[in-house]
Amino acid sequence: MVLRALNPQTGTEVDPAPGLHGVCLECGKEVFSKMYNPAFRHPHFSHYKQDGVVCPGDKWDKKSEWHYSWQKCLSPPDVEIEVRIKCENYLKRADIRLKNNRVVEVQRSSMPSSELLHRENFYGDMFWIIHPNLCRSGLWSGYSDKTFLMDISAEPIIDRSVKIDGLCIGLMRCKREEICFECPRFIRKDDFITQCLKDCIHPQEIYEKRMEILNEQNVKIGLERRNLELEKRKRVQLWEDAQHKKAEDRAIASEQWKAQQQKKLEIKTKREEANLRKLAKERERRQNELKNNNPEENRKEWDERNAYWQSIHERCCGIKK
Repeated sequence: MVLRALNPQTGTEVDPAPGLHGVCLECGKEVFSKMYNPAFRHPHFSHYKQDGVVCPGDKWDKKSEWHYSWQKCLSPPDVEIEVRIKCENYLKRADIRLKNNRVVEVQRSSMPSSELLHRENFYGDMFWIIHPNLCRSGLWSGYSDKTFLMDISAEPIIDRSVKIDGLCIGLMRCKREEICFECPRFIRKDDFITQCLKDCIHPQEIYEKRMEILNEQNVKIGLERRNLELEKRKRVQLWEDAQHKKAEDRAIASEQWKAQQQKKLEIKTKREEANLRKLAKERERRQNELKNNNPEENRKEWDERNAYWQSIHERCCGIKK
């Protein structure tokens, strides 16, 4: 299927249109337009059967509208489109060639690993733009040695709720829960066209620079977290020291209070003992007076009082007289 042809009058590539004839970009033979309802079949150019033409188009690269959409958004002198490069005894066509001779291959359909490695070895300085339909294939992640970018603006990626307009370097190596805008592998489509295709900056350089910046930020964040942790530990240690000092002060104050209470108790006990001795002496003095003054009449009363005071003395001082 030939989606574009060369207009011999203007020398430009044209899309299929009713009654339009052109020249095949691959074999140089005349082709004519076949118009269909795009919902059922895409309009395209076709060769005349009577010519017996066998178009030597790339066997593994069937052009699609998505393929040509990438070529439409680029124009000379920034890039060269459909560049024919001699390879052994035939011409090999590069999809896009930049000003620094770097080749960009736009691929939608799958291909054998031998063809993939042959293109990479032949072009040398190159990278791939692949369609999301190839994201399940392990061809590029398992065999390719070149940088590949997945055009996730072509259609939504499975298991993603949001359609992201842009490109992503090695999307298959990203975690599914990551948001591409926050992922260093993500490149916006406009930025990719400006930087990688027009300014000839390799996508891997952009990724490495972003990773370097991200690593510097992570190191800075790590240092800040470490400083905060050290400051937190310092404050906790100061607080613990302060609490320990308060506990020691409370313990010292408690011991001092206990000593004061013990001293007050001893003083009170000494005062009570002195009062009891004083009362005992006073009792003895009165008893002696009563005994000396009227020993016969007050004998009975003296004995009762003596027994009473003797019980008090024993109970308070523990001294038997």
